[in-house]
Amino acid sequence: MDDLKPRLVDRHKARELLGNIGDSKLYDLFNRGEIEGVFLDNKRLFVVASIDAYIDRLTNARPEGVTRRFGNLKYCDAR
Repeated sequence: MDDLKPRLVDRHKARELLGNIGDSKLYDLFNRGEIEGVFLDNKRLFVVASIDAYIDRLTNARPEGVTRRFGNLKYCDAR
């Protein structure tokens, strides 16, 4: 049972899971409904499954072969 993944994480771990984003971005994602959170003992905890789903949506939204976007320019991976 040591392999159990936590289902809820505090803001510090949520920020880490999202690539070390800041508090403002974390709460922006929460307020827009992109990730879910709950209150437990007067503490906001974030739902790991919703963080994973958000990351999946981001990676699935990228057109094939495009690695980065800058404004209207697309920089493609030339592999």
